[in-house]
Amino acid sequence: MQIKRTLKTLRTAPDTVILLFLLSAETARSEVFFSIDAGLMGITAILAAMLPFAVANVKGDENAAEWLIGRGFVALAGIISGLSFNLAIGSTLPLEAKFAPFSLLIAAAVVSCCIQLVNLARLQPAD
Repeated sequence: MQIKRTLKTLRTAPDTVILLFLLSAETARSEVFFSIDAGLMGITAILAAMLPFAVANVKGDENAAEWLIGRGFVALAGIISGLSFNLAIGSTLPLEAKFAPFSLLIAAAVVSCCIQLVNLARLQPAD
């Protein structure tokens, strides 16, 4: 039952799930963990995990713990894939491939922004 609810919360905002995955992969892939840019990416990942819940939960019918469990799994998968991607660069993958996660992150952010703008345009004023 808990797993079905967690999967349902992941389906509510797939664009932000992809952003969270790629952002956590890029954070884990970066060479220096304790730097200003890694800190900013970490803060952005936390906001990408929490902000869609705060915006979508106007009625108050969802549980924040279930939302964070699902987003935590996505972030953990991104961190693991980022670390493994960083290990594969130079041995299995060419050195130029190290820019792939950030390039995909930029493309996903543009698509997510367009989706959010279309959803915002669909809103109708309350009477």
